[in-house]
Amino acid sequence: FNGMGGLKIFKQMYSLYPSAVREPYASTKKIVQITNEEYLSGISNLYDVGNIEVPNNSIILIVDKLDTYVYPDIVRKEFAQIIQNALYKGQKVFCKFHPREEQNWSEFTECTVLDKNIAAESLYLSLSNKTDISIIGVKSTGLMSARKMGFSVYSFFNLTGEKNHELVNFFTRIGVNLIS
Repeated sequence: FNGMGGLKIFKQMYSLYPSAVREPYASTKKIVQITNEEYLSGISNLYDVGNIEVPNNSIILIVDKLDTYVYPDIVRKEFAQIIQNALYKGQKVFCKFHPREEQNWSEFTECTVLDKNIAAESLYLSLSNKTDISIIGVKSTGLMSARKMGFSVYSFFNLTGEKNHELVNFFTRIGVNLIS
């Protein structure tokens, strides 16, 4: 087929989430799963374990590049509500911005901002012994990585006003909890 990976010489494809592979890949290629152990091994070889102080029961907000939000005012309101609810419950809230992000929203002033130059996967690796940290975002690939590394992951994409049935289907299939 005409698309990335569609050449006949490619007999198989490797996937983190074989059950979420879309067409035409699912019916034209042998799908080989990259196991959690293999993924963790790869991440461990790529990144160092950092010394990041994130207490148990914290929330980490994985923030897409801010100019990618179709309805930024809605997204701002939702982030603000998540932050206020967490602070009310006594939880610490951390923000991990996109590496190329140059701006900041006032909604994040009560959060601890993590170094945006540290990859989300490196952050997760550093926190892999903490099972009660929640990862929350909208549509970042960092949510997919967090899920693969065993974290509780939530997306409020359905509350943003955007429509993307493929994204919603993918998140559902890989176990990202969709807030609605």
